[in-house]
Amino acid sequence: MGITRREFLVGSLFLGGSLLLAPRRLFGAQGEKKAWHPAYGRLEDEGRLGQRIDQAYAVFSRCGPEPRSRS
Repeated sequence: MGITRREFLVGSLFLGGSLLLAPRRLFGAQGEKKAWHPAYGRLEDEGRLGQRIDQAYAVFSRCGPEPRSRS
């Protein structure tokens, strides 16, 4: 007794699907991860972090409640 056409098709689809969705393809990018570095670290390395802090304080110093008018 040989293999039926149905068994052949199911087996082929199963094998083809497993090759397309192999774990190395799904998780292949894991080996290519780059180390994450925060943006403020780069600014500190370039010596510009202090300038950005000063700019932020200048913006925040202008924040506050608006004066109420007496009517």
